[in-house]
Amino acid sequence: MEERNVLTLMNSRFVTNLKYALQDEDKLYLILDLMLGGDLKFHLLQEGKFSEKRGRFYAAEILLGLEHIHSCNVIYRDIKLENVLLDHNGHCRITDLGLAVVTKTKIKGYAGTPGYTAPEMIKGRLYGPCADIFSLGVLIYRMLMAEKPFPGKVDRDLDKAVRDKNPNFPPEVFSKDAKSLLEGMLTKKPEQRLGCDAKRGIQDIKDHKFFSSIDWGLLEAGYLEPPFLPDQLNVNAASLKDIGAFDRNKYRNIKLNDKFRQQCQGFEYVSKSALQAEMVEVLQKADESVNFERFAVLPESESSTSPNAGGKCCVIL
Repeated sequence: MEERNVLTLMNSRFVTNLKYALQDEDKLYLILDLMLGGDLKFHLLQEGKFSEKRGRFYAAEILLGLEHIHSCNVIYRDIKLENVLLDHNGHCRITDLGLAVVTKTKIKGYAGTPGYTAPEMIKGRLYGPCADIFSLGVLIYRMLMAEKPFPGKVDRDLDKAVRDKNPNFPPEVFSKDAKSLLEGMLTKKPEQRLGCDAKRGIQDIKDHKFFSSIDWGLLEAGYLEPPFLPDQLNVNAASLKDIGAFDRNKYRNIKLNDKFRQQCQGFEYVSKSALQAEMVEVLQKADESVNFERFAVLPESESSTSPNAGGKCCVIL
């Protein structure tokens, strides 16, 4: 229910949006945007590492998604490569809002993935949306370096590295602007972190020299071409052998009782924008090969200037 409630707040081309939520006697369904291009971790493993140009494009789109999430008074709390999906054209969206929380005040509590979590969260201190900025810095570092900025073999070691160590920036990998950006985003103290100014927030990151080649208006409108086109003929994901199959037997004997059903009251949801888009698409398909004369240019004798036109200036469909 928490994820469903957060998803209903989302309306961005850089976040997987909820189209419908429904339920039957046995299951709950969340109908989301279809993303066929695979996640960033899958592609990073395939490529080894991303070029700065490619990493910058993904970072910019993720930043716009995060900006929208924060504008809804939501702390995402789980930015990582696996939670960014590509569509069939190569644009990316933030997904999996299962750990997100709606709040206008700072909160406490550990959540997310070790190695990505912000130092203030690890230390058990109050944190806000600025914790997501640190996690995004980790993600950008991994895209460019193909390694973790705070290495460790187990969760405890990863948390300790985040808290106590600083990442390395080999000059053959990181440009001057990339290093400057990441040093700012990975600052330990949230009040000094780039993108965490109380008034300007994420705008300070967007204005950084690393993003000087990005036209934010065109990017937000979806007019910039992605640097990579996912394979249209293959599944852009690891095999079940690698990720493990879902164990249905584990939940076979679970019954949905009346108490559970009561908790799920109000689960159903219909996105007005999704419904409108589908209606428009259906009407366009229906009119694709018939009634095309509706859209033909009228001869001058039948135009709106003609006395026989009756002042008509448009066609009612």
